[in-house]
Amino acid sequence: MIPIVPNSSYHILKKNSNWEFSDLATHMFGDKVKEWKSYRNRVLSTEMQRVFSNKFLQDLKLHMPNETNEEDLIVSL
Repeated sequence: MIPIVPNSSYHILKKNSNWEFSDLATHMFGDKVKEWKSYRNRVLSTEMQRVFSNKFLQDLKLHMPNETNEEDLIVSL
């Protein structure tokens, strides 16, 4: 696995990397991808996830909602 410095900026990588490479985000970030998707699912409805998606998220396959039964974070507040 490629070592990643926590909380570092990826704007240079974002422009210069081949993000369409199969499972690149999972390769780089491991279980953090599942965690990020889980939080995104809990905060944003499926419709809102579509609104707040872009080519970068699509290339990384982070735009798709997980099929989970997690409680909606907003509703739980």
